[in-house]
Amino acid sequence: MKKNNSANLLKRLTAFMLIMAVVFTLTGCGDLKSKRDAVAKNMYEKIENPGIGAIGGDWAVFDIKHSGIEVDDGYFDAYYDSVRAALKVGEGVLDAKNYTTYARVGRAVRAIGKDPTNIDGHNLIEKLDNYEKIVSQGIHAPMHALITANYCGYKLENEEKYKAMVIEELINEGDIGGDPAEADYLGMGLSALGAYKDEPEVRKAVEKVLERLGEMQKEDGGFGNCEATAQVILGLCSQNIDPTKNMLHKKSKKSCLDGLMEYEVGSAFCHDLGQGENEMATEQALMALNLYLSTFV
Repeated sequence: MKKNNSANLLKRLTAFMLIMAVVFTLTGCGDLKSKRDAVAKNMYEKIENPGIGAIGGDWAVFDIKHSGIEVDDGYFDAYYDSVRAALKVGEGVLDAKNYTTYARVGRAVRAIGKDPTNIDGHNLIEKLDNYEKIVSQGIHAPMHALITANYCGYKLENEEKYKAMVIEELINEGDIGGDPAEADYLGMGLSALGAYKDEPEVRKAVEKVLERLGEMQKEDGGFGNCEATAQVILGLCSQNIDPTKNMLHKKSKKSCLDGLMEYEVGSAFCHDLGQGENEMATEQALMALNLYLSTFV
């Protein structure tokens, strides 16, 4: 009789512990979603009329849309109209020098449900096939080209060339000057190769990047600043690697997501610890939170 009581008690305790684990998990996720929503709402309130621009423009539109918060009717349409107007004035040209502009705007346009390959007859994504213009901007441009083309479901003629460039760069660990900058570009490289994660050469490059990131990760889970940490999270999620469960630095008990939240300042994020809120840091952090929550929660 006592044995049966002990067995029943053990079963009840086990069930209770499982329930509490689920509760704690859901509470943590709920808290993170609430923080994400607060950041998105704060961004939305501050950016009343977003237009084309690297800060306070295209990425903000992309982030706000993916956060799923409610916005006023016409908010995204107004942004789209600003893109249409810029294309009309420029006769199809948004930026004659920096072709990553087409990648950035193309992703924002696609995010709000419009077709970036046909904006009043103009195709933003085909601009990413201008090989000379893209490679002249450095390795970040081919990365952006691959990320945007795959996000928009567009097949680039230079896809294989860009992919080979990114793989070679990641395997050879190009010198880009400093840990945060290196982590930033390694994270973006993982994102660029996300659509090809099952290919042997890509897996080889990814393994090398993960090893290097493990060496670089700080004890707080981050990579030296908010943007670099956000890019690593984006890259891991793109490779279907949960940034909360895969500790890159084996000696650290902190995850990349823990590291990102170190930069939280109210309903925004700062660039460096101890600083005030920063628009670029906030936009990249929100992008990382959006992708993490949509992929793993």
